[in-house]
Amino acid sequence: MEVPSVRRSCATVARGGDEMARNIYKEALDVQMACNPSGVTHSLYEVLTVHLQGADTAAKRSDPAVVLFVAKLADLVGLDYQWPSEAEVECERRAKMAAAGDGAAVSEGAGEVGA
Repeated sequence: MEVPSVRRSCATVARGGDEMARNIYKEALDVQMACNPSGVTHSLYEVLTVHLQGADTAAKRSDPAVVLFVAKLADLVGLDYQWPSEAEVECERRAKMAAAGDGAAVSEGAGEVGA
């Protein structure tokens, strides 16, 4: 089974596309199958610097996609933590909205999500 490439989506944004803005929530769900902390870290960095560029620290820390990326990193290095189920549900909701072509609703839906 091939794991979807988060890096490919980030590259689309770097070229001026909006694929990442509409799909980071799906990417955050897809990255849960990853096994390489280096790749997850690189993708998280791109999400923070490309998709969330200009967002303040609180917005970055509470974005459900960021929460899932960080949870995956914690899992890969064996840290004991509580799985962020609310963030996972919110990413699923936003990924479905983006897939339906409702990019405005995805960005409007941005907000704090707890663990």
